[in-house]
Amino acid sequence: NNITYIPILRGAENFDTYYQLKQNEDLNSITMNEKQRIALNEYKLNAKHIYLNKVTRAYTINEKHIFTGENLFDDVKNKLLGEEASRNFIRDFEKFISDEFYDGEGFTIIPQINKGYLNVKIGNGEERALHNLGDGIKQLITIFYKLFEKRDQEAIFFIEEPEINLHPGYQRQFIQIIQNNEYFKKHQFFITTHSNHIIDNCLNYDNISIYKFINTDKNNKIFKVINTTNNDVDVLKLLGVYNSSIFMSNCTIWVEGISDKILISKYLKIYLEHNNEKEYKEDIHYSFEEYG
Repeated sequence: NNITYIPILRGAENFDTYYQLKQNEDLNSITMNEKQRIALNEYKLNAKHIYLNKVTRAYTINEKHIFTGENLFDDVKNKLLGEEASRNFIRDFEKFISDEFYDGEGFTIIPQINKGYLNVKIGNGEERALHNLGDGIKQLITIFYKLFEKRDQEAIFFIEEPEINLHPGYQRQFIQIIQNNEYFKKHQFFITTHSNHIIDNCLNYDNISIYKFINTDKNNKIFKVINTTNNDVDVLKLLGVYNSSIFMSNCTIWVEGISDKILISKYLKIYLEHNNEKEYKEDIHYSFEEYG
């Protein structure tokens, strides 16, 4: 039963702001009969869980298995006000995000009790509302919060198109983290994607299987499932990938083949560590183009 479905729907939003649901005193002062009061309370509850309700009804999935991030504020607040183990979880998660995405500069989550949403502080910067951050990092925080909550557990995750809103470099980093971080070694992932960057990075690991789904009968919705290989360029054609897809980073390094790519990547890592330089991330700071 340790299964979680994470739909990528920009769930870390603050819908209270949009729906003005904090006027409880004014609403409660209105004369209503019991059925009307129940209907109002149901509306207020549902307005805070729009995505959860949508997914539950669209896919008939038990809501206990769905994580949209809409309850992130309540969960973080309860953990910080809870027992020591719960408080330590938030501190450990903050360090994890800081180390993986902010070069260890620091990352702090601060619930705004009177406002009903989360603020975050990155390094020495000013506090900002989580829902006002870029969609990409906000999305990664939402995904990894649930993964981190189940760290070191045997768990299954279904993640729908994690590349949405993510820079190609973050797409690569996402795969590298779930593959290489010891916290997630017991996790199994089922991921749907249209991203050539995610597929390209998955080909570097022997324990990842990639399947393509071909609709062979659109009238009966029959799909043929095919296990792909590293040389299956048809996958790229299905995704509509062009040569220009590589030009998304600050620097493009042209190499003859995969052995040159491995050698230069290793040399760069050793060079940066030797000179105490910050880590450069592939597809963010640089990309490889193999010209054969």
